[in-house]
Amino acid sequence: MPIEPTPGQTTKEDMNLVRGMVARYLGNPRSIILAVVPANVDIATQEIIQMAEDADPNGQRTLGVLTKPDLVDRGAEEKTLGLVTDQTGSGRYELGYTVVCNRSQSELAMTHHERNLREAEFFKTQPWNAVPDKRAGIKALKARLDKLLIDVTRKNFQAVAVDVRDKVRELERELDNLGPARETSNDQRNHLIRIASEFRGITVKAIDAYYGRDQCFEDDDDLRLATNVMEMNQGFSETIRLRGFTRSFRKSPENAATEHGAELKPPSSSHRGSANSSSSCDTMESEPVQDYPELKSILLQSGKGTGQAQTDIIEWITEKYNRSKGFEIGTLNPSLLPSLFFEQSRRWGYYAYYHVKEVIRNIHQFNHKALCYCCKDRIISERLWARLSELLLPSYKEALNHVSFLVNVEQSGNLMTLNHYFADNLKKARENRIKRQLINLESWTTSDAQKEPLLRLKDTIAAFVSNEDHTVLDLHDTLEAYYKVARKRFVDAVCLQAVDHFLISSRSGPLWLFSPQFVGEMSTFELTEVAGESGDAAVRRSSLVEEIANLKAGERILDS
Repeated sequence: MPIEPTPGQTTKEDMNLVRGMVARYLGNPRSIILAVVPANVDIATQEIIQMAEDADPNGQRTLGVLTKPDLVDRGAEEKTLGLVTDQTGSGRYELGYTVVCNRSQSELAMTHHERNLREAEFFKTQPWNAVPDKRAGIKALKARLDKLLIDVTRKNFQAVAVDVRDKVRELERELDNLGPARETSNDQRNHLIRIASEFRGITVKAIDAYYGRDQCFEDDDDLRLATNVMEMNQGFSETIRLRGFTRSFRKSPENAATEHGAELKPPSSSHRGSANSSSSCDTMESEPVQDYPELKSILLQSGKGTGQAQTDIIEWITEKYNRSKGFEIGTLNPSLLPSLFFEQSRRWGYYAYYHVKEVIRNIHQFNHKALCYCCKDRIISERLWARLSELLLPSYKEALNHVSFLVNVEQSGNLMTLNHYFADNLKKARENRIKRQLINLESWTTSDAQKEPLLRLKDTIAAFVSNEDHTVLDLHDTLEAYYKVARKRFVDAVCLQAVDHFLISSRSGPLWLFSPQFVGEMSTFELTEVAGESGDAAVRRSSLVEEIANLKAGERILDS
C-alpha cells in the first residue's frame, strides 16, 4: 500500500524519512527487491511497484510477490493469474511474480507444517491450480530467492571483494590511529616516543624546506616553516628600511618614493608575516590569540609605536646642535651624535618586537599542527599540547628578552662600526653635498680634451656656508651613513639571533622541546595521565580487531 501518515502517530516528515531509507536500500545494486503486494488490490496503485522500477529499470533483481490470493473477488482471478503467467504489460518484472497464501487471522495458531499443507491444498483448487508449481507457495519463493541471491552475488562478486578490502583498510587506519595497546607504562612510553620521533622528523624537514618528503606540507602551508619565517624576515627588513626612521633623511634612498616615510606602502602579500602585515603594526597590535590563549601574556604585551615626526631633519639637527653647545671651541659635543641616533632609531624596538612575536605565533601554530598530524588520537594530542604549550613559553620570552638586549646595544652604547661602507657612504654623502653647492655656480670650459668646467676661486669660497651650517650638514651626513650600516646590522642580528638561534636552531628552543628525550623523562604518573587508554578506546580496539579478522576471513573465502 502507499506510504501514508497515521494521525496522531506519524507525520509526513516521518513518511519522507522512511521513503528515503527504503529508496537507499533499493538503490543498492547488490540488493534483492521483493515487491510484495496484495493480490486483491489494483497493482497500479502500489507505490512499491514504481519505486522498484526506478531502482531496477531492467528488473534483473526484482521479484514480485502476490499475497492474499484467497481474498480475490470471484471472477477477478484471471487478472491476478495473468500477472503470474504473462511476462509483459504494466507492473510486470523480468523475474515475474510468485503467489503465496499466508494464514488468516483465524489460522494464526497453525504450525508451519500445517500452514504449508493448507497452502498446497489451496493451489490445487480452481482456478489457482493454473499457477505453475515453480511460482506457487513459500517453498517455490524460497527456491527462487536462493537462485536469485546466487545470481546477484556472482554478478557483483568482484565489487563485493573490493568493498571488503576497502573496509579492511578503513578499519586498519582507525586501529592505527588508536595506536598500540597502552596498558603498561612501557607501552605508553613507547607510543609517545614513536609520536615524538615522527614529530622530530617533520620539524627537521620543515626547517630544511624538504617539503617534498611528506604530504603534510602539501596539505597545509602553515607547516612550511622555513618559507614562512623567511617571508616574515624579509617583511621585517623592508619595514625597517621604509619606516624605521623618525625623520626622513634629506635626498636619501629611504625617502625617494615620497617625502614622508609614513606614506610609504610596502608591497602586499597574502602571508601574515609579509611586509604588509609588519608595516600595519603602526596602528594595530598582534592579532587576538583566540586559538592559543596561553600566548596572550606574551603577544599582547607591547607599547605603541612612535609616529614619524613632521619636522624637517635639518631643522631638528640644528635645534639639537644649538641646545647641546658647551664651552668647547671648534669641536663637537661628543654626546650629540648618539643622542641623534637614538631619536632617529627609536622605532626599531617596536618593529622588532612585533616581528619576533609574529614568528613566535607561527612557530607555536606549527608545533600544534605538527603534533596533531603525528598523533592522530585527538585525546592524546590534546593532553600533550596542554602540557607542552606552557613549557614553550620560557623559550619565547627568552627570544623577546634578546630583542631588548639588541635594541639596548644599538641605542645605549657607543656608536661603533668597522664596516668600511660607513666611511664609503660618508665620503659619498659629503662629495654629493659639495657638488650640489657648486653645481649652480657660473663656469666655463677650456678647449682641452677633458673639457672640465672651471670655477672662479672667489665664487667657490663664497659658496661654502658658515661653520655652523657646515657642522649641521656634516652631522646629517654622518648620522645617515651610520644609520644605514647600523640598520642592516640590527636587522641581521634580530633575524639571526632572536629568530633563528632562540626560536629555530637552538636545541633548547621551542621546536626541539618535544622529543624522545622529553618522553623518556616523564614519570609513570605523567605517562598514564597523557597516554593512558580509556575504557571506551580499549573496547573499540577489541571490536576493530575482531571485525578486521572476520572481514579478512571473508576476503580469503572470496579469493578462493
